[in-house]
Amino acid sequence: MTNSSVDYLAVLEDVLKDLGVDNLSVLYYHLEKLGVKKHEIPDKPAEFSNALRVIFGQAATILERQIVSNIAIKNGGNYDKKNTLAEALRSLKKESAVN
Repeated sequence: MTNSSVDYLAVLEDVLKDLGVDNLSVLYYHLEKLGVKKHEIPDKPAEFSNALRVIFGQAATILERQIVSNIAIKNGGNYDKKNTLAEALRSLKKESAVN
């Protein structure tokens, strides 16, 4: 697992922890049923986003915005909060590859 994977999963879990530990486990279970394993999230941002929409419907947009915002905060505000989740993750991975 790369550093960007670890960082991204930590950011993701920071946002989703308010769902509760048990619910986070259930989310990962459903993501896997939809073809996205936890460790694959950084490499499959579009699939992850689509899976969130299947699971949460319109509320997925709120979760995605919060994840993007947390990515921006964690990385010194280098990301446009209007970015999609996939765009923010690609930027995070590029930055991690450079460092």
